[in-house]
Amino acid sequence: MDFIIPWVDGNDPEWQKELAKYKNEEGKASTSYFRDWDNLQYWFRGVEQFAPWVDKIHFVTWGHIPEWLNTNHPKLNIVKHEDFIPKKYLPTFFASTIELNFNRIEGLSNEYVYFNDDMFLISPIKEEFFFKNGKICDHAHLNVVSGGSVFNKILFENLLVIGKYFSFYRSIYKKPFNWVNFKYGKANFKNLLLILASRGFPGFKNPHLAQPALKSTLEMLWEKEHSILDKTCNNRLRVFNTVNQYAQRYWELASNNFNPVTKRGKFFLLANEKIMNQAKNYIQNQKKPLICINDHNDITEKEFLTMKEEIKAAFESILPDKSTYEK
Repeated sequence: MDFIIPWVDGNDPEWQKELAKYKNEEGKASTSYFRDWDNLQYWFRGVEQFAPWVDKIHFVTWGHIPEWLNTNHPKLNIVKHEDFIPKKYLPTFFASTIELNFNRIEGLSNEYVYFNDDMFLISPIKEEFFFKNGKICDHAHLNVVSGGSVFNKILFENLLVIGKYFSFYRSIYKKPFNWVNFKYGKANFKNLLLILASRGFPGFKNPHLAQPALKSTLEMLWEKEHSILDKTCNNRLRVFNTVNQYAQRYWELASNNFNPVTKRGKFFLLANEKIMNQAKNYIQNQKKPLICINDHNDITEKEFLTMKEEIKAAFESILPDKSTYEK
């Protein structure tokens, strides 16, 4: 099993110059989307400490590499965009273009886990945490996709793709305990309500945590839905009427190709000091194995700098020692 982590150095002047060419022409790119929290070293420390069994880490980059990163590490594969993304889609600043071409990374295992650079391991896990018997470990928490945001429009496009190949009720009929399961806790009430009220897939709750995935499923999506994937990848920045990597996840859920699991981490959107303190406590007490610490575009630069140091201190409390991925 491999891990994939894309990373962007938002302070790179060459990268900024390239982004500026497209920023005012296509889509949107918020400042928080590329802001550097200077905590990537704790991602590598967490992997080495809590998931030492990983076969390979594919570090996906526009071209920049952290100065402290040990690029000679035997488990580390540095992958530049031009190494795997078709030339016609480059340059890209659209996460979906990067994610939907992961299957082209040379040497990638069929079973892989996709991390954003704000998703961390904070306690020990085994390989079965992500995969069991060749299936991903996930939960089918149903949700209604609503609102006119660009992101929700993308989620709706994912559902349109899945709806071409799967019947909502047939998926539930084939394996009902994938859809109503004691491991889901209170989420079962919403699942039951939406099963009774919906004709097609209403949507899924997206955990925004490290996501297990199968390369073979992504390859199959390219074969069956080349048109929409190609349309998506031809955009430089995020736009609506495209799909994203959740289409891959939704396919696994709709096809019942997953093992039901409980909630395994938490997402924090750092909009204020209160939420920051909750995230710090979650890290320091290692409450669950996974955490996502997401930037909020509304915080000031001063607030950002304070939060950055506080979060780094929390990581330092559980992962004080350098990993072999650091020089």
